[in-house]
Amino acid sequence: MAWLVPYGRAMAGAEPREYRPRWTQDSDLWAILRRAVPGFLERASEGGLPSFVSTQLRNLLACGDFRRGFVRLECRSCRAPLLLPFSCKSRVCPSCSSRRACESAAHLVDRVLPRAPYRQWVLTLPPDLARAVAYDSELCGKVFGIFAEEVQRWYCERGRAAGIASPRAGMVLEIQRFADGARLWPHSHGLTPDGVFWRREDGRVMFRRVGRPKPADVQAIVDRVERRVARLLCRRQQLAEEQGEPEPGEGRQLLIRCGDVRPLRREAYPWAARAARKAGVPKRTTSRSRLRARTAAGFELDANVRVAARDRAGLERLCRYIGRGPLPLDRISLQPDGSVSFELRRTWKNGVHKLVFDPLSFVARVAALVPPAGWNQRRYYGVFAPNHKLRADIVPKPPEPGKAKPDRPIAPPRPGRMSWADLMKRVFQIDVLQCPECQDGRLRIIAAISEPTVVELLLAELIATERFEWPRDPRSTRGPPDNDVLYVPDPQ
Repeated sequence: MAWLVPYGRAMAGAEPREYRPRWTQDSDLWAILRRAVPGFLERASEGGLPSFVSTQLRNLLACGDFRRGFVRLECRSCRAPLLLPFSCKSRVCPSCSSRRACESAAHLVDRVLPRAPYRQWVLTLPPDLARAVAYDSELCGKVFGIFAEEVQRWYCERGRAAGIASPRAGMVLEIQRFADGARLWPHSHGLTPDGVFWRREDGRVMFRRVGRPKPADVQAIVDRVERRVARLLCRRQQLAEEQGEPEPGEGRQLLIRCGDVRPLRREAYPWAARAARKAGVPKRTTSRSRLRARTAAGFELDANVRVAARDRAGLERLCRYIGRGPLPLDRISLQPDGSVSFELRRTWKNGVHKLVFDPLSFVARVAALVPPAGWNQRRYYGVFAPNHKLRADIVPKPPEPGKAKPDRPIAPPRPGRMSWADLMKRVFQIDVLQCPECQDGRLRIIAAISEPTVVELLLAELIATERFEWPRDPRSTRGPPDNDVLYVPDPQ
């Protein structure tokens, strides 16, 4: 991806910006990982660290490194080269998570979500339950399935109260494993049409909006979720006592302990500064915090965010937000004393705005956020379920060939992936295939090069002829890593 914020607003109509290939190895995050990951893997291997975690961490170290391979592009007119490094496709990599979030958001808007108003329902679990579902796929599916059923049940009840005989609701649910500060805290973001669907006698499928939920409705939903989850846990405990359920493996226990690692310290604003900041912020006059409810057991439900039916760009931004990765590059920094500073997205109530870790503790938290292999983090319920009888009638229809707008690429039908160039143009309004040298030619892919010897020779040739230079993040002044310097043979 480019050096751009992936979750900002798409700048439609803005002047084109120059694309610069990313150089992840020059960021603070990768400097931290290069120092701490080998030591963490050496220590954790003795405790039975699962292989999927060690594989993901090792792949993360090589993401965006030109010395590990790249795709070579060339201008058709002036023959100017452009090199794009390979990605790691890790589930915790900021760059790869951003690409995955942008691509999945485009797919949801173009292929799944019909034109309707949408509301986001966020369910946060109590700490003990969140830790239990972190590595139990069966329990995770049942707990969040109960949540999806109760939200759909409320919509259907409102639809029947409006006179609809057989209303149907749906939800696209995204399971996030993290909270601010790289904490292991699975919770769910449910995206639901703010209304119900039903089929008329003539066969047409119609949509009807329902009224805005009241605070009492949100409280009733989360109360029902708490009661049903409590019954589920009781049944599981009885079944475990009868069948003698085995204890969790060492690998799972190790990852849970990694998620519980505490920071070295928490930096908070002084009390006087907090009071001054609070006095300077005008009191909210909106009802944003009204649609939020909490139970005595610690279940919390928020339903304040709503997107209008005509705001498809806003819906896509919301889809990118719920699919984002756990590590924000712009808020993680390496301190002069070697510690890791993690700036929080929002200041906590006690004034804490930054967490400080030692490198090994930070990597331990990152390891706990890696989802198990085969873990499905996006789930479809109700009318969006694959085999629902109304799904084919409500999802957006694919455009006819040749009729897609050239200034807004359309997501292809599954299982096809959206190309890198189309995704950059859709999200950032950047034509990355335009030659940066002559501005007239178009870039084309020449080859994908992964052989180490060929990589070294080609980079040496391009550097010697001044046709390639190491990319630099404008936020950093460091050079390439000293502990893994590329051997460049003498061009003579």
